[in-house]
Amino acid sequence: MDKGLEVRMCIWKASGKRGNIIGLDGSINLKAQNTRIQKVLKTAILELKKASIFDNAFPNITQKQKMALDAVHNAAGKHKEYAILKRVKHDFYYAVALAGVPEGQLSSFHTNLKKLAHQIVVSRFALKKGCTEEVENLIKSHKYIFPTDAKGKVLGDQPFCDESMIDTIRLSFFDSEDSIGVQSRCEDKIWLGSATLASKNAQRKRVEKVLQVKESYN
Repeated sequence: MDKGLEVRMCIWKASGKRGNIIGLDGSINLKAQNTRIQKVLKTAILELKKASIFDNAFPNITQKQKMALDAVHNAAGKHKEYAILKRVKHDFYYAVALAGVPEGQLSSFHTNLKKLAHQIVVSRFALKKGCTEEVENLIKSHKYIFPTDAKGKVLGDQPFCDESMIDTIRLSFFDSEDSIGVQSRCEDKIWLGSATLASKNAQRKRVEKVLQVKESYN
């Protein structure tokens, strides 16, 4: 049997007369679903975004699908939608069809973060077309991640504390009540670099600074 047809049959059987409305390719249109499915999928989208931030920012194809499946599973459990949860556990094609919704939004989520960071960095360092030397100087020794004092001296003990980094994080994750950082309430998971890049004291300072930004926008 054609896999696309099999997926559609599985989904229809799982939901009965009020089954999910899906496309000819087996994909699911979020807005076309009943309220219970929509609720689970919207939470799954948030769960996958959180996983891509805190656990694996650059998953390969297999890892991304696994993360999306886990997101749907967790979302169904959170909403106590046990019929959906049971079907997700025992019907792979049904689970993959549902997971395709959050998985399909991950690329645009990453793209929007990149666009925002690009705009902020260009503005912060007053970069213009043809400023190759300035860019190379910022990239050298990762100068762009460090803040500077009033005299322009790079503060090398405060990596990831440059205002462009802080603004990108604030606008991406703490800009409103619907933002991922605000909804996650995962202060213990916020980290902005590797231990190999700075001392523990510097890490503590940059985490404190981000948390201060978060508190000012809550």
